[in-house]
Amino acid sequence: MASPLQNNLRDLLHAKHLKATQLEKIAGIAAHSVRNILIGRSKNPSVHTLKAIATALECSVEDILEEKPSLYASSDSPSLSPQIHSKPMPSHAISDPDLFLRSTEAVLQAAKAKGRTLTTEQVFRLSDAVYIFSLKKGLPSPDPDFVEWVMEN
Repeated sequence: MASPLQNNLRDLLHAKHLKATQLEKIAGIAAHSVRNILIGRSKNPSVHTLKAIATALECSVEDILEEKPSLYASSDSPSLSPQIHSKPMPSHAISDPDLFLRSTEAVLQAAKAKGRTLTTEQVFRLSDAVYIFSLKKGLPSPDPDFVEWVMEN
């Protein structure tokens, strides 16, 4: 049986359209940290890890730890429950619109260079990941290596 920590983290990853590896990179935490929580190997992560995850997901540590019903049936098949349609997708204020625009442009240029056609949802999800990473790292523009990495993962 999954813990509230596992369920909430899984829900937040789905809501943000992120993979565990992407969250680990954005949060600046060790590889496998999020995956170990999700599979139950890490049942008591450090306060540092939880704060980094919460910051990256733009939520509170309490949001990650509190017991509440999961929006998804299981980690294997993300079949949506009816609850998902009544809750808005978590969002955040864009504090640096120019950086967000540069992040979106970088994603679109990378997709074009790879000959990939992206949906608007994919563009937003990828741009958001690049934007959050750049903001967290204090970068004036998106890191091309991170853009490449996000496009591959």
